[in-house]
Amino acid sequence: MIRDLDTTLIRTFVMTADKASMTAAANALHLTQGAVSQQIKRLEDVLGQSLFERDRRGLKLTRSGERLLDKARRLLQLNDEILAEIRGGVVSGQVRIGVPYDLVGTLLAPVLKAYAEAYPQVEISLICASSPELAAALAAGTIDLA
Repeated sequence: MIRDLDTTLIRTFVMTADKASMTAAANALHLTQGAVSQQIKRLEDVLGQSLFERDRRGLKLTRSGERLLDKARRLLQLNDEILAEIRGGVVSGQVRIGVPYDLVGTLLAPVLKAYAEAYPQVEISLICASSPELAAALAAGTIDLA
């Protein structure tokens, strides 16, 4: 009998619950839909419970899935905090990111959200400009990344 939960499976579960879609979770996790489906199945097997109800509108958490979700989030948060502390302390400071106007929307938002959740002590400043303006700002040191 397995006594420990695999954080990879837990992370996949949380993302799938958040997206209410295995395909959307797969895209966010950079996995195939089949890999996400297999990971959810493995977690359900470990727990001995179904976590999602599947229908043509998408996925809905079962009662067991609802009970697991909050605890799974806390487990991942604690896991990330432990890794950050042990690997070299808490990451803090400011990052100034320059982004072209056409990439700000849906492409960058999930990445920034995940980064902010993983590193809450880091202040992220987003500067939107044209590519030539961003290149000049990077050369001048007024932004850190472009």
